[in-house]
Amino acid sequence: MASRPLWAAALVCALVWPGAAQAAVAIEGRGPLAGGSLSLTERLAIRYYRMDDVLPGFEDLHVHDYVEEVNRLNLLVSKGGFSVGAQIDEVGLFANRYYLDDVLYHSYDLYTDEISSPFPDAYIGLEKLSLRQKGEHLEVSVGDSYVSFGRGIALNLVRNTDIDLDTSLRGVRAVVRAGSWDFTGVSGLTNPQQVQQDNRNLDIHPDIQHMVSGLRAERFGLGPFNLGAHGVIYGFEQPAEAGEPGLARYAEPVDMLVGGATLEAMGLAGLDLSTEVDWFDDRSSEHLAGDDAQTGFAAYGSLSAYPGRAVVLLEGKHYVDAEGVNTMCAADHYELAVAPTLEYERVITEDSSAAVNSNDISGARLRVDYPVRPGVLMPYLSMAVFRDRELGGLHFNDTPETILHPVAGLQWLGEQAHVIGNLGGRADLRDGGAHDADVNLHADVDIEVPAGKLGAIELAVAAMRFQWGDNPVQQSDFFDMTNSLALHATDAWTFILYQDYTDNPLIAGEGNLSEHLYGATEVQYKPSTALTTSLFFGSYKAGIRCAGGQCRSLPGFSGMRFGLSGTF
Repeated sequence: MASRPLWAAALVCALVWPGAAQAAVAIEGRGPLAGGSLSLTERLAIRYYRMDDVLPGFEDLHVHDYVEEVNRLNLLVSKGGFSVGAQIDEVGLFANRYYLDDVLYHSYDLYTDEISSPFPDAYIGLEKLSLRQKGEHLEVSVGDSYVSFGRGIALNLVRNTDIDLDTSLRGVRAVVRAGSWDFTGVSGLTNPQQVQQDNRNLDIHPDIQHMVSGLRAERFGLGPFNLGAHGVIYGFEQPAEAGEPGLARYAEPVDMLVGGATLEAMGLAGLDLSTEVDWFDDRSSEHLAGDDAQTGFAAYGSLSAYPGRAVVLLEGKHYVDAEGVNTMCAADHYELAVAPTLEYERVITEDSSAAVNSNDISGARLRVDYPVRPGVLMPYLSMAVFRDRELGGLHFNDTPETILHPVAGLQWLGEQAHVIGNLGGRADLRDGGAHDADVNLHADVDIEVPAGKLGAIELAVAAMRFQWGDNPVQQSDFFDMTNSLALHATDAWTFILYQDYTDNPLIAGEGNLSEHLYGATEVQYKPSTALTTSLFFGSYKAGIRCAGGQCRSLPGFSGMRFGLSGTF
């Protein structure tokens, strides 16, 4: 396959010459970039998928098992304030074809018919390309860049590698710094990541490009205050416009207008204050069906106080019809704007994810940290209260809910050991009676202790027990647990055992050890800070994962996986 040389060369370089992993190398010679630096970051994954799908008549042969190879190469050349960056993504499938009665079949399609590739089971593309010139008062980027205004409620296009998302804005970004003022302007088309680095790649399709243009002004040091104001306009690619050039979005009516303001005050009477308000004017339905434009509102605020040793954080939110900005990109599993959720993200389920993206929710969270021994021992208490008024959509309930979520935690960091634990419970109290409540009891702990000549042992356990209330379509209660046991034998070698358990009927797939039990093992080798290799064998469960306010349903995995990540 023509895609092999790209990753094969990187693999040989990493394994045969691991000393080559450096942060960057100097560019020599007399050219325009002489004296600058060059760095290459390589991420390679080779996965063998053990598939449950069977071919009738050949049930024992696992005909649909296949191998997926994914390679991501990032290049950065910089000199002074000038830099050029590029990202090349490549994916190939092996053993993904079979003959039946002399007819060639594909078990799975890597890409759709709209993708043009000379290889039937491989795809390679220049995913990101950027040029940046940064000076004392002016910074200009052309190509792919990232931008977030304020808390991200109006605009938040950033990498979120925790859930394998990377959506940039392909266009122009400029930042002007003039004394106490900063001005940021952006305009371009969304460029969502097509090749998944950590998840299965199937049915890759052309980018759905939405137009985003925005301007933000910030004034710093106005006494104790920092002020900001921003405006963003969106032009969404509608289904009827599929196949049109992305630049056509600029010639079409604006689908969404967002305007907002921020205020920060640090050290004001011993308090830190941050707040943001945004207004949404959604005109997309007006263009499509002649309906009236819909308006929305979002407000977020936080207040930090420091009485004695304690740190007290109070947050509040009120969001009404503010999620429409993300409707058109939901099919590509990313969000254009992300508001603070105030949620404990490790325990989001199919039920609570509806509150994360609710179009009519208000709430507050109070957290108190008390460092008994600063830097060593710190317990905390947290209490969140929400009022979710939205019905339908992702919601299972048909009446509004009052949500209570207390959490307690402890962090102890010793010289050679640590313990980090959290314990909490969430109750979604539905109007009409507490007996209808959804209840989620959860706990997680991470413990690391020295093990003499063996090195160090780390145990991580996370469990939850979820009980459904009464639903129009009733679901089953479930128990969910994720465990790992790691032996850090040396600074370079780590050996890990994984175990997942779930009897949640909403999660597709079965375990490799039993119907509900998944097991896996992994070996990691890290010869330097710039190079990591790993070999994983076994299975893990599917589920919802949230990070930074975004949630995504991630598939499970069964098989073998080799990974390499390094900077050369």
